[in-house]
Amino acid sequence: MEVQVSDSKKMTAFRLEESLLRRLDRYSDRLAKETGLPVNRADVVRLLLTRGLEEAEHEQSRKGR
Repeated sequence: MEVQVSDSKKMTAFRLEESLLRRLDRYSDRLAKETGLPVNRADVVRLLLTRGLEEAEHEQSRKGR
């Protein structure tokens, strides 16, 4: 399900295992403590998804694909 929120972002819903949600929440808590800034689950999902995609794309480009 997607809902347009603004010109640059869309809200997307998906299902995740409870264990993965707990891991995301722990990461969010650690990041908030390290930075002193409020960090929510959506922030962490965007951050980790972006990092993971950048790493995967970089790895793919190194392989010449």
